[in-house]
Amino acid sequence: MKKIFVVVLAIVFTFTGCSKLDRAKRAYKKGDYQTTIELLSKYIKTNASNTEAQKYLLYAQGGILADSAASLLKANRHEEALSFADRAIKINEQNEDARILIDEALKGIITKIERDLVPNKTWSGVLNMTSEVMKYRADDPRMNLLYAQAVYELENQKMSWKSILAIKKATTIVKDNELLNSLMAKQAVEEKPFVTAFNALQQAFIQKNYKVWRGYASAQYLKECETDVARLKERGDPNIKNVEDFFKSISGDAEKYGSPEGPSIVCVEVLSPTRAFVHFSYNTLPKNLKMEAFLNGASVKFDREQDSEIKGNL
Repeated sequence: MKKIFVVVLAIVFTFTGCSKLDRAKRAYKKGDYQTTIELLSKYIKTNASNTEAQKYLLYAQGGILADSAASLLKANRHEEALSFADRAIKINEQNEDARILIDEALKGIITKIERDLVPNKTWSGVLNMTSEVMKYRADDPRMNLLYAQAVYELENQKMSWKSILAIKKATTIVKDNELLNSLMAKQAVEEKPFVTAFNALQQAFIQKNYKVWRGYASAQYLKECETDVARLKERGDPNIKNVEDFFKSISGDAEKYGSPEGPSIVCVEVLSPTRAFVHFSYNTLPKNLKMEAFLNGASVKFDREQDSEIKGNL
């Protein structure tokens, strides 16, 4: 009798559980996400391995996020709506409602950029909002143009590394824009002597040409190398007796320099007609570096390389 009771009780619990899961699925299909969550939260306590229940629980949570996004859209709170809809789509990529809500939120944000921020020259707002839109529409020409313009304006209309990278990226997407093209043409002229000198300096490294390297090294650069030589001598290094020995010990490594042609220039930040920072990267180094260059007539001198503020090619 006791065994029969246990079997009957197990059957009752099984059917109760199934019934609760079925009710949750029906509630989900009706869009009643709160009921779905309440039912499945209880169901999973005793059926934790049921992947279908876990899936519907997640989908219901995504449904609530999408509903919240819809409400925020009605209140014209487009940025918040985008955030909620984005979280919903990350839970369930098949959530078409969330996808539609993302598009509607983006339209609202773009309207605000065009109607309010650009005419009022609120460039910080333009920068933030175009950045948000480009997470979803990376190749949108208008957003890339406004993003580059915002960076340029926030940099006080100077071609800083931030401006250069934003404008360079925009020119790959926005074709024949007068502002972008004129800025890049002017940049090409101003950076040319520094680019030429930098490439010659790097070739000197690769070819172990001490004379050429020394011709480009600034007095400060040479002084720092002399300090390194003194330190190595103190450590008893028998191979380093002077700056030329030191130069040859750090040059000629094609792998270090990324390729036989040397490092890649990320951008040249021209600070004045006679001074610039050349930002560059090696293929084998997970960061960007920079060298400060000084132009005196036809002669260019470089300080020693240091870490660049550029964390990646923007």
